[in-house]
Amino acid sequence: MADRIVIDASVGVARVRPEIASRAVRRAFSSWSVGRSRLIVPRLFWLEIVNALGGRHRYPASEIAEALRELDELGLETVEIGRGPLPLKIPTHGVVLLKFVRAPSAQSIPHASSVRPFAAGASF
Repeated sequence: MADRIVIDASVGVARVRPEIASRAVRRAFSSWSVGRSRLIVPRLFWLEIVNALGGRHRYPASEIAEALRELDELGLETVEIGRGPLPLKIPTHGVVLLKFVRAPSAQSIPHASSVRPFAAGASF
């Protein structure tokens, strides 16, 4: 069975625009292609890419469309992964604390992210 790799939007952005991590990301995609890994993206991946490129990086619509086309040609599989961490409000003597807990439906899939790896049951 092929490895399943979840691609985070930050990795997608690094794949389509010149950034410090772009060379490493391109090498990783090449490696995953040779290994015939299933490249999975969360359903919101595409919206996050549009938001990052159009908002933070000020790409015009034509360049966003080209970036989306480039990512789509990689054969990314869009899936519903689950809820992930849920914020819970915990009142304590007039102060509200937020605690993040992992939803029971989260799957254990290797996660390609420039931020932190995903693991089911990870504590925050």
